[in-house]
Amino acid sequence: MLIYEFMQLLTYTKVHGVRYLLTYYLKITFFHMGDTVQTYTHLLLGVAGGIALFPDSRVEQIAFTVGSVLADTEAARIMIIDVLKKRAPFAQQSEFSKGIVEWWHSLLLWVAITVTALVVPSNGLLPFALGGIIHVVIDIFTHSGEGKYESDPTFLYPLRWRLNLCIWEYRYDHGVLMPKPFEALVCSLMIGSIFARLF
Repeated sequence: MLIYEFMQLLTYTKVHGVRYLLTYYLKITFFHMGDTVQTYTHLLLGVAGGIALFPDSRVEQIAFTVGSVLADTEAARIMIIDVLKKRAPFAQQSEFSKGIVEWWHSLLLWVAITVTALVVPSNGLLPFALGGIIHVVIDIFTHSGEGKYESDPTFLYPLRWRLNLCIWEYRYDHGVLMPKPFEALVCSLMIGSIFARLF
């Protein structure tokens, strides 16, 4: 299969030129890292934020990081299945799967978890909740929820309203996971911050 795909890529490159090869390489490089900003950006923000906010507690760092990426785990699972089956991203997402994505992206859910963490103190629950809220707030301002992006969460589930406060659409197109320059810069800064604090 890999040999077949490589031969197909060489054929396409002959027809479309080197630019196609470079675009394909960049797309594949980022394509298998996750989905929605992109999941790898949320992960880097989670790791860097956890180290910065909770420098003395490994448990709280991990909890913050898990909270910062948990909302995208179902979408990432669906994306991986779609890639393996060579079909359009989220083309056959079940209602159950959509419900999971909606719940994990619900600002109401994360506020409830935060309130619970404040009432019932624990080592990891508050950092976990903070990571989740930061994830959702970032997505609220980077998801347009219009046109081909109708599969985006409403952010107020289970209410029927859509919270649409997008000020910067992070995607080039639906299912294209290569970051725009600003997001690439954010990723670079987060990687630098992580290395600076760890080493």
